[in-house]
Amino acid sequence: MITRVNRDQHQYFVSPDIDPVLEIDPGEEVVVETVDCFSGAITSNDQKFSSVADVLEVVTGLNAVSGPIAVRGAEVGDVLSVEVIDIKVGMVNGKAVTAIFSDFGGLCNPYSIVDELGPDTKVCDIRDNVIEFPLRGKGMVELPVKPMIGTIWSAPAAERRLAYVYDVHNCGNVDCHELGAGRTILLPVQVPGGMVSLGDVHACMGHGEITGIAMETAGDVHIKIDLIKARSSEYLVCPQIECPRTIGSVGCHFGRALGENVRSAFRDMVNRLNQFHGFDKMDAYQLLGQVGEVVVHQTLDDWNAVLVKVNRKYLV
Repeated sequence: MITRVNRDQHQYFVSPDIDPVLEIDPGEEVVVETVDCFSGAITSNDQKFSSVADVLEVVTGLNAVSGPIAVRGAEVGDVLSVEVIDIKVGMVNGKAVTAIFSDFGGLCNPYSIVDELGPDTKVCDIRDNVIEFPLRGKGMVELPVKPMIGTIWSAPAAERRLAYVYDVHNCGNVDCHELGAGRTILLPVQVPGGMVSLGDVHACMGHGEITGIAMETAGDVHIKIDLIKARSSEYLVCPQIECPRTIGSVGCHFGRALGENVRSAFRDMVNRLNQFHGFDKMDAYQLLGQVGEVVVHQTLDDWNAVLVKVNRKYLV
């Protein structure tokens, strides 16, 4: 029987002192029920918000994460492998919501177009694996559902962190398109048990998440969590995302410019190829310069996470 973390077992921060809601053995599968990033508080197109402060008047917090889940035997220095098996979306009312706020998103000052347009909210139906997305004067378009986990953490070692930020030491709200079914993310263990929390499921999201808000939805996330002991780990600095085709590193230093996070992820990949795949460091650098792939997650002021990856065929 697969155990579940219930939708109401969530909080708006991660911390080393939060008790686990579930303890599992390595290799167990879990279904984690999540609320959307607004905790279900936005239900109508008539709810429009001029600022994030306005939103916080109607929501308890942002980007709630369900958990944490403790893994037996996980010790500081180990690594947790979280395989995403499946993500179901629209689990509350069959809806996904997106919105525009005047003071948030990639096209705010000095590039703002929101001032001339005003705020907006779209609450969209999810039917038959598509999102019904209304356009003014053009009717309805159907967006393909491409579920992903927006936020996933292991617990930080020392201080409480708001769930909606991120940290290269524990991951967080990196909004990576790659974090859907068939992908595995590797997270460092900094407290006993590791303490995995996740939420902020997206029914779909464009590269760069230019508005800062994807198609936010409640989800059921089916995962398998395994334990890699420190002596067997190939983990360096950045969180790692893997699939059968590629390996990759996530550049996610919060508050840094996009280019800095790109370089951080490339540096991590150069060192991984050198230390764990037998490459001369200069060869690794030059190879990544020719075949490295970059996936930009966000293009916001402080949120500029990015995945740098390479095809496994070059690792032989």
